[in-house]
Amino acid sequence: MRVYECDPNVELIGFTARALLENLNAEQVKPFLDAHRITEIEPESWYKVKDLLAVLNDIMRSGASAGNFVAIGMKAVETTPMPPELAQLEFGDFLMGYSEVFKQLHRNDDGGTVWTEKAGPNHYVLHFDVPYPDDIMYGVLFAYARHFLPDDTYYVVAYDEEIPTRDRGGEETLIHVSWEG
Repeated sequence: MRVYECDPNVELIGFTARALLENLNAEQVKPFLDAHRITEIEPESWYKVKDLLAVLNDIMRSGASAGNFVAIGMKAVETTPMPPELAQLEFGDFLMGYSEVFKQLHRNDDGGTVWTEKAGPNHYVLHFDVPYPDDIMYGVLFAYARHFLPDDTYYVVAYDEEIPTRDRGGEETLIHVSWEG
């Protein structure tokens, strides 16, 4: 089982960290937050990622991680304000620049490595070497697809079928995002 860890100085902006408190499964996550004395998260404050990862490690060890992590990732997109210049981008352009978005949510380090490759028309592969659970990053990308693409668009967010994710012992996690249109 992977242990989520990072440089002890890395911090995450509160807007994004609030997803731990406000996600769809918040009642299931709350006992883990309480155990770490995390009861409030101020949007404009910065929080040590190592403290947040301690909560995520406990959730993982409990066996209640997958749905909770996806819910946290999806909510992170909702709780983090998107600058107007990003909101106006085409989805593919946003995905190509996502590494910069990810870096801006962190300070004292970039929070890991993220890069995007264009695999074809409306098909992008995001590469993650970050301290967060894979399912959080999956939830983030799923929520961005919902945000950027028209409601009637068929889209797929999926882990690479051939390369193991970091949570399964791989060196990086590859998540494919594709859509019709």
